[in-house]
Amino acid sequence: MRINKSIKLFLLIFVLAVVFTVFRKGEVNSTTTDLLTVITYNIGTIDGRLLKPEKIVATIGKNVTPDLLLLQEVPNVKFAIELAESLKMPFYLFSTYSDAGMNGLAILSRYPLAWPEIIRLNRRAAFVVEMTVGDNHFLVSSVHLERVKKIPKQKDKFALSRNKAFALSMTEWFQNTPRSLAVDTLLERLDKRACKYVIIGGDFNTFPFSTAIRKMDRVYDDALLNSKDYLSGTYKKLALPVQPRIDFIFHSRNIWCLEGAVVKEGDGDHFPVMATLLLLPD
Repeated sequence: MRINKSIKLFLLIFVLAVVFTVFRKGEVNSTTTDLLTVITYNIGTIDGRLLKPEKIVATIGKNVTPDLLLLQEVPNVKFAIELAESLKMPFYLFSTYSDAGMNGLAILSRYPLAWPEIIRLNRRAAFVVEMTVGDNHFLVSSVHLERVKKIPKQKDKFALSRNKAFALSMTEWFQNTPRSLAVDTLLERLDKRACKYVIIGGDFNTFPFSTAIRKMDRVYDDALLNSKDYLSGTYKKLALPVQPRIDFIFHSRNIWCLEGAVVKEGDGDHFPVMATLLLLPD
């Protein structure tokens, strides 16, 4: 009798486990538009050397196929189109940093893009567009903030003594800077373009816990927050023992990051940052 009860209990638990597993699989796979893979990548170089499009494609596509690609320091619109075609991303938009320049920001996507807006931020900018994925609407932005001017350039690297690096860090952590003021402008403009889902990625030219990044953290989640790569460096051309992470992906709090990482690939000055994002149910 006891054996029969044990068997029944085991079968009940087994059935519930199977049902739960099937339900979860059905829930996650109910629509592929619930999941998005995002990459942000600054493809510029300190010496002005242009990365070959095929090298960028190889770096981006080696481990993952992105749904959304946020690019900074793109040489021109022709370059952006070539990348989009090579990556088979049918939707793309490009904007120069300034009216007089040729290089700028690009957003490549597997989903329709519309309503582009360029936000001038001192000498750099943020490029904002709307993306439609099924019934979901996103505000997405490729961001590039002004670099710290006090860092001198030597040959193919930016050089800093430890004392100067410490002083610069104190400024970034505890004072308003051109980057934190630019974030104020960016957040204000994004708020005016109210949208259910928001994804922001780019080169912020500052590091975790700085004033600028703390301001972003108050409104959005850092995709690498719970990742082993949270403090991993993304910029190779700084002559310091520890390389900083200056490239970020942020998302609205109704999105969950399943995986975030610094992609340690490529021959440019920056490493790409990747995130796989899941839309949370209402």
